[in-house]
Amino acid sequence: MRLILELTKHLNSLIKELSQTNFKEVSSEIKEIFGEGEAPSLTQEHLKDPDFIQLWFQIKLLPLLPDVHPDLLSCLSTKNFSCPVYQTL
Repeated sequence: MRLILELTKHLNSLIKELSQTNFKEVSSEIKEIFGEGEAPSLTQEHLKDPDFIQLWFQIKLLPLLPDVHPDLLSCLSTKNFSCPVYQTL
């Protein structure tokens, strides 16, 4: 029980810190990560899994979409997505 209380305390602290973070200060680093126009590694298994792709977009791209270079999204179009994954996108 003590471990759960400690973890809860740390989690609450982290959530508070994230809620007060100015992400504009780190936006240049985020843009640098996606500035090369290369898609992050996606395996063939990932390209066939609609649930994974949906989660990947929600976590990796959706928050950054306004700052993502169009070449990155164009690069994704060259991937061999399955039909269900394409419909998910």
